[in-house]
Amino acid sequence: MEIYELLFQRISRDYVEKSVIISYINIDDPQVKEDARVVDIRKHAAFFPVVTVNNAIVAEGTVDFGKIIQHIDMAGALKKS
Repeated sequence: MEIYELLFQRISRDYVEKSVIISYINIDDPQVKEDARVVDIRKHAAFFPVVTVNNAIVAEGTVDFGKIIQHIDMAGALKKS
């Protein structure tokens, strides 16, 4: 299973959908469009993939699930009851 799938399974299991904006960006993926956000991330990120929470880079390269969850909590994501 891909890191992307594992990350979003965990998030969707524990948090209310759309309570924060979370993105997983792998610039090596041919599906990634060259929009302004991706161009900006290329300028600021040293490693890929990149995970953003509310458009702030919270992980790059090796994805640390614990760190991402901390940022999701700090961003005010609503937990499922």
